[in-house]
Order: sequence, then structure tokens, then C-alpha cells
Amino acid sequence: MTIGLKNISRAESAAHVPEVLDVHVVLLTAFVAPHKLPIYEALARRVRKLTVLVSTAMESNRLWQPEFGNVDVQVQKTLTFSRPRRHPHGFEYPLYVHIPWDTLSHLRRLRPDVIISHEFGFRSVFSSVYKMLSRQTPLIFWAGLSEHTEKGKGWHRYLLRKVLLKFANNVVVNGDSGGRYLQKMGLPPKRIFRFPYATIPSKFDDYTPQRDPDVSQRLLYVGMINECKGILPFLQGLALWGEQHPERDIVFDLVGDGPLRKEVAAFPVPHNVHLKLWGHLDYSELADRYENAGIFVFPTMKDDWGMVTNEAMNAALPVLGSVYSQAVDQMIVHGKNGWRFRTDHPDEVTSAIDDALSTPHAALLEMGQAAKQRIAHRTPDYAAQHLVTAILAAREDRS
Repeated sequence: MTIGLKNISRAESAAHVPEVLDVHVVLLTAFVAPHKLPIYEALARRVRKLTVLVSTAMESNRLWQPEFGNVDVQVQKTLTFSRPRRHPHGFEYPLYVHIPWDTLSHLRRLRPDVIISHEFGFRSVFSSVYKMLSRQTPLIFWAGLSEHTEKGKGWHRYLLRKVLLKFANNVVVNGDSGGRYLQKMGLPPKRIFRFPYATIPSKFDDYTPQRDPDVSQRLLYVGMINECKGILPFLQGLALWGEQHPERDIVFDLVGDGPLRKEVAAFPVPHNVHLKLWGHLDYSELADRYENAGIFVFPTMKDDWGMVTNEAMNAALPVLGSVYSQAVDQMIVHGKNGWRFRTDHPDEVTSAIDDALSTPHAALLEMGQAAKQRIAHRTPDYAAQHLVTAILAAREDRS
């Protein structure tokens, strides 16, 4: 099911959108992630004023340093707690709950023309209360979710979301799966707008793949090393493949850190499979890893999108990834610009690994170029344009 096609076409037509909207937008979110900052900066250029309210400068499990660029970012007074949550597929992940208790006072002070609230938590509850008190203020929810990420969330969260959706003029989602989830909750398709995650401008923007054959099948993973990312099931498949192909040497680079790092480092792989753990790298060092790899691996068990997929495709890498990432599910075509699998199906993992590592060098270069072409239009300005379209629709709905 494809959602919001009418809305998408409007977003792609600059003729329908003023160059700068005469509105003050207040966007509420947990923190400013590096891949979202260029989008916020692009949105700030398209509206009279943008204020971003964050619950925390950065969550404690993130390795990023807070960076706000030229965006007006204000850190709220927030109560935060975290607890482990277990997904129905058996893996555990941390759930952070932020209660930005001064949200109403911020909104009364700022008097926004439009509110964009990220996720269906306390900030969206407070934003809905403000809308009740000021019915002329359009409210947009930005829902980073998919059908798979929301499994096992419980009936109480489902009911809260049903209530909150009554206050929203429209909802922005990352992908089609998120749209289907909201439609199942009764939200009309005309109120669902797409937000395409953009690729951070980098050295690969004008890159033409010229990788040498000796790195064309070198595997690369970038991200947290935890249960959620599906690294251990992938390693089981890779170890099996290595045993079945003793004549082949495979290098697998893993960039990132997390609670499973020691377990991954000690994972029993055959002699011809070489694991190299690089730890956390900054963006300049990370670019070298992308350039010296041939296939990007993303075996996640649960991701509402997966920005590293965008980055890898921009670096002209075919993606060997899990469809439990909306980025893989929507942008990767098996055998064309990557290979797809379900991480909790070992036979699919092993088959996809075999397809990837059996692909000749020349074909890998072509697949990498196809991946780059598929992601090329997803710039920060393109993403901001979609948000502007949602803002315009919300204001029209108010009137």
C-alpha cells in the first residue's frame, strides 16, 4: 500500500510553495541528531522563524557531541528515565522516556504559528494540551515508526496514540510502513505526509565508484553494537558461509560501540573470516571506512529508517540489509542495488550473504552506482520541502 502520493507530488512541486513561509515553527524533539541538523537548517531558511525545543542536549547512550549549527535550539527542563524493553522477536533495547515538563510555558512564551512534535510521548501530550487552549495553532506529529518497530508496544500506548491523533492536523512519517500503521489506527491517508530522511552533505556527493577489486567485497557495518542491530545473527550466517567457502578470505569492518562489543570481538568465526572492530569514529574518519569497503551491511532487527543506509548508498556501496529497516525495505532492490533479508530467518541471511559475496567486481561497481543514483535526490532541502508541504496543509486545515 502506498501512502500520501498526492502529498508527495505537492512537496515535489516548488510552484505550489512560497520561497519563505511567514510562520514561526516550533519543533519539539528529544535531541538534535547530526543527520537531522542540516534538515533543520534547511527548514529554518524556508520559514520566518524556527525554534527547536529539545528534551536533552544528547541522550546518554549516544556517542555524538551536541551540535546546533545556526538553528535556535533551546534545552528544556526535563525528567528522564530509561528502562529496557523486549521486542516480540526476542531482542532487548533501551527505551528513553523524556518528560519535558516546561513545554506549556515554552509554547505560551513562543506563541508558534505551527507546532511539530516528534513521537507520541509526553511532549506531544503537552503540545495537544496547548492546542486545546489555542485551537488556531496547527499541530503536526512527526512519527518515526514502522509496523515492525511498534510490535509489542502494548494496548496503553495504542490507546494514547489514538487519542493524540485526534488533535493532529496531520502526521509526518518516514516511510510507507509507518503510514500503514497509522491508517490501521484510523488516520485518513490525506492526513499522512512523507518525510524522506536526507543524506548529510559529504565527500561522497560527487563520488564516482573506482574501488579496487581487493576491497570490492570487504564488508562494513556502522552503528551501535547491541542486540537491536542484529549483528550476532548476521555473524552466524557469515561464519557458516566462511566454513562453506574456505578458499575465500573475507574482512568485516565494524564501526561503533555498544554493550555487545566484547561478545562480537570474541565471536567464533572460521580462519578465513576476519573481524575488525574500529570503535567509534568521527565523520572524517568514517569516510575512509566507507571508501575502503565494497558492501555495506545493515542487519538491524528494528529501525524506523536507518540513516547509515543513506550514507552508504551515497558512498556508492550496495547494501546487504534487513527489511526491518524502512530504508532497506523502500530503497534496496535485491540484485539491483543490494540484497535483502529478514534477520530472524537464518536461511535468508545465509542466502543473501552468498548472493553478495558471489557478485563479480564489475557488477558490484554497477550496483554501487545504482545505489548512489537512488539516494541522490534526498538532500536536506528536499527533506525540508516535504516538511513545508505538511506545514502548509496543516494551516489550510485550520482555516
